[in-house]
Amino acid sequence: MKYFIIITLILFSQSCFKTKNIEIDKTKKTFTPDWIQGKWIRTNDKIGKQTFETWQKKDSLNYVGLGFTLENSDTTFKENLKLTKNNGTWTLEVRGVNSDMTPFVIIEQTDSSFVCENSKNDFPKKIKYKFHKNILTAKISDEKMEIDFIFRKAD
Repeated sequence: MKYFIIITLILFSQSCFKTKNIEIDKTKKTFTPDWIQGKWIRTNDKIGKQTFETWQKKDSLNYVGLGFTLENSDTTFKENLKLTKNNGTWTLEVRGVNSDMTPFVIIEQTDSSFVCENSKNDFPKKIKYKFHKNILTAKISDEKMEIDFIFRKAD
């Protein structure tokens, strides 16, 4: 009986140890938004406008982007974008809309999407990017409004 209890305790402790290792492995999963790279053109623009985004991977911690809208060949909107990981936190930085850079901290992420937010920004407070079947969608929103951007790869 004594040996049975000892063997049971050993097996129990090993199963607990293995479960703990599995949980640790899940937290080590790295976020790599390589799917955002490329030249994108908006498919749901208003007539007479064309909106584009381009994204490049600089290194494993930095992606840079440019978003702009053309109307009758004039640039009517432009923003510089950067996805960066600093001190373990991914952030989407937006420059050009406000006078200063506006950071949005990534709060959710999957292999093909991320959600970031900045509750202190007037609009948007939340930005969501998602890649599915060669379509890139971006949704900007706050409590009252949301705007969808649907992009396809530009030729």
